[in-house]
Amino acid sequence: MLFYFTGTGNSLYVAKGLERQPISIPQVMHREDLTFSDDRIGIVAPIYGHEVPAMVQEFLEKATFQTPYFYMILTYGNRHGGAAELAQELCARCGIPVRYINLVHMVDNWLPAFDMEEEQRKDKHVEEQLAAIQTDVAQQVAWIAPVTEADRAAHQEFLAGMRLAPPDVWQHLLRVTQDCIGCGICQQVCPSASI
Repeated sequence: MLFYFTGTGNSLYVAKGLERQPISIPQVMHREDLTFSDDRIGIVAPIYGHEVPAMVQEFLEKATFQTPYFYMILTYGNRHGGAAELAQELCARCGIPVRYINLVHMVDNWLPAFDMEEEQRKDKHVEEQLAAIQTDVAQQVAWIAPVTEADRAAHQEFLAGMRLAPPDVWQHLLRVTQDCIGCGICQQVCPSASI
């Protein structure tokens, strides 16, 4: 059993590489019964500000996972800022004994900060990363991706910057221009119904 949250498709791509029919967290979030049982249960999610998105955090807090092997795969584009350690701490707070956390370095698609054409030219060896994770999960390897002091410092630098920013800082970065054709796809696929 594998749950995923995706904003732009990176995490969905990884989830489908690990499980034929992964389950969307936004689609199950509001169920009355959030008890899940399986031989192994995983979460695939992007890293937002070096942590899992708020909806994923809420899901982990509310759900009960009955499994001997709980794992997480986190996708990121630029720097992870010690996300594995932060996810492990989150799981501990939620009472979830996580056995495996790994990271997948992918195209950075945070459009206000990165040039998408440049990102697409980079080969981040996603298929090789995914193949290694598939093997680890199949063998139920116990491992947490290592975190360095530089990773922790990057996260602290990010937090310091966020303390100086207005609470709605992210809400004004994306704009709809005349290039929009009004198809509504973005609204349909937005995992948090923000559009």
